[in-house]
Amino acid sequence: MLCYIFFRLIVTVIYSILVCVFGSIYCLFSPRNPKHVATFGHMFGRLAPLFGLKVECRKPADAESYGNAIYIANHQNNYDMVTASNIVQPPTVTVGKKSLLWIPFFGQLYWLTGNLLIDRNNRAKAHSTIAAVVNHFKKRRISIWMFPEGTRSRDAVCCRLKPARFMRLSRLVCRSFLSAFPTPLTKSI
Repeated sequence: MLCYIFFRLIVTVIYSILVCVFGSIYCLFSPRNPKHVATFGHMFGRLAPLFGLKVECRKPADAESYGNAIYIANHQNNYDMVTASNIVQPPTVTVGKKSLLWIPFFGQLYWLTGNLLIDRNNRAKAHSTIAAVVNHFKKRRISIWMFPEGTRSRDAVCCRLKPARFMRLSRLVCRSFLSAFPTPLTKSI
């Protein structure tokens, strides 16, 4: 059992570094292109079987015709990087905290693929940044995927979203006139 855990760790680290390095080089030819988010997200999603996870993406048959939208998901744990990234629909970008940029290899790829980084410590700046991005994305037909920071789960139970952040996001969706789709991530452990 210990050998299998060590094997999974080594494969995950090597695979992730390779995806991040080669992905960053690839993205330098068309930086900040939102189509890259789904491309490299699906590559990270290929790690799911290694962890014994099966990702099931349920969506309406005409989901591709919905146009730009805001996808709202509950961030439950670190497995979401493998499960949620596997179901990102192009062209969708995610909104993440600015500190992600400082994660070696991953942070650079995260930014180069076109994801949005916000400073969560400065609420006014973060809110105005998101509002400006929503207006920009409405013009470009790009969707946004947000995680209003759900409470971390220690088991397979889906925890509640933090109400204040969810309410701010709801007001933003209403003002933007974009469609909003809940994207529950359940049983991710």
